[in-house]
Amino acid sequence: VAKPLLSHLTVSNMTWGSVSISWEAQESAFDSFLIEVSNSDHPHETMVLSVPGVSRSSVITNLKASSNYTAHLHGLIGGQRAQTLMVQATTEPKPQLGTLIFSNITPKSFNMSWTTQAGLFAKIVINVSDAHSLHESQQFTVSGDAKQAHITGLVENTGYDVSVAGTTLAGDPTRPLTAFVITEALPLLENLTISDINPYGFTVSWMASENAFDSFLVTVVDSGKLLDPQEFTLSGTQRKLELRGLITGIGYEVMVSGFTQGHQTKPLRAEIVT
Repeated sequence: VAKPLLSHLTVSNMTWGSVSISWEAQESAFDSFLIEVSNSDHPHETMVLSVPGVSRSSVITNLKASSNYTAHLHGLIGGQRAQTLMVQATTEPKPQLGTLIFSNITPKSFNMSWTTQAGLFAKIVINVSDAHSLHESQQFTVSGDAKQAHITGLVENTGYDVSVAGTTLAGDPTRPLTAFVITEALPLLENLTISDINPYGFTVSWMASENAFDSFLVTVVDSGKLLDPQEFTLSGTQRKLELRGLITGIGYEVMVSGFTQGHQTKPLRAEIVT
């Protein structure tokens, strides 16, 4: 049995927008090849490609995702169709992001993760902007195979609009996922009070949310800034500090700030003269 001039038409490298086809042909049997690609769901959408007779493969692009296609390969001799092969293929779904999830929300940061429904991405772009446009928006770009990100540099007790969009390997952006998230408020630290004032010291006390702080920092600076500042680190359960050994008759500035989850609150301030 004589070997056919044209044989083994196969499909490979299927994506959502392209497909590769290859075939076998006897050497110098054809002047050229004509490839007709039609969408089985929309038969009027047909592409026609012409390739040289030495070619044994071709990449078909500009296809629609999740669509059925039929490709006819015609071997031409003297401008006439000498032999035809046919193959069918279905393009993959277009890559899409699925669900957006937030976790570990703190006053200054949050974690976010997302799912993907199909396909591969070249990159993922995240946009974060506060809802009232009071602060500068942030944009983060992560690799296409990433499934999560840690967003920092945020402002406490602030609402943020977040969008996540993928860019396909072909450079096309996906429909973005959007969400609204509010950073946590910093725990309450208030009512800085100076009491028991005497020539050599005084007592500093404050109020704070219960079990909210890891530690407190008390800083004491003389008004003329002639002496080195004194700093005292206290546990998160303490609410007062007795200061002794100060100089009589000069002014002092006292600052108290709290630390929680690595974040420092804005300090409370008070001034006192011994």
